[in-house]
Amino acid sequence: MAISSLYEKNEEEREKIKNELKELLEKGNKTIYQVALNVGSYGTSRTIANFIATGKGEIINIDWYICKILSYVKFDDDRRGTRVYGCGMDMGFYIVYHLGIALYNDGYALTQKWLN
Repeated sequence: MAISSLYEKNEEEREKIKNELKELLEKGNKTIYQVALNVGSYGTSRTIANFIATGKGEIINIDWYICKILSYVKFDDDRRGTRVYGCGMDMGFYIVYHLGIALYNDGYALTQKWLN
């Protein structure tokens, strides 16, 4: 299989995942609720759990979607959250801002709220 066809397949999968997450977000108020699970020992990484609330009162963890859509964050299997690297800024905002760009071409399309 050629590299270009692998890239196209990955982009198709990514678009499908983006559409699924958009559908979930449309059921709620487009607010991402976050919980800081861990700070790395040197303070340069964070593991953050990300949730949305639907109009039916369901709470859905969206870390898997985020890690598939934003290629520069990783899923932390041990802590069950999104691992992001960096310091000196609100890394939760960083995730939500870049997710807004990926989904809506607008970094401010989604809002963020810390739960801890």
